[in-house]
Amino acid sequence: IDKAKKILINLEKNEANGNPAKIKKTKSRDQFMLFDIKDKLNEKIKNVIKEIKEIDTDRLTPIEALQKIYSLKKKIDSQN
Repeated sequence: IDKAKKILINLEKNEANGNPAKIKKTKSRDQFMLFDIKDKLNEKIKNVIKEIKEIDTDRLTPIEALQKIYSLKKKIDSQN
């Protein structure tokens, strides 16, 4: 918390002096990790949507519907 306060004070001083605050560039590795996570999430979502579209709701029993929902939820919640 103390470090955050010092950083805030320095940023406020620079802005008061008319100097733009310096912003560190984010590391490209972190950006790649973010895109990798986003790509995995998008792929997971696409797979779940595809599976939902393939469900024949007219022939699905209530228990099968619950099992399908459970299965889809498990896929969404999985870490990989």
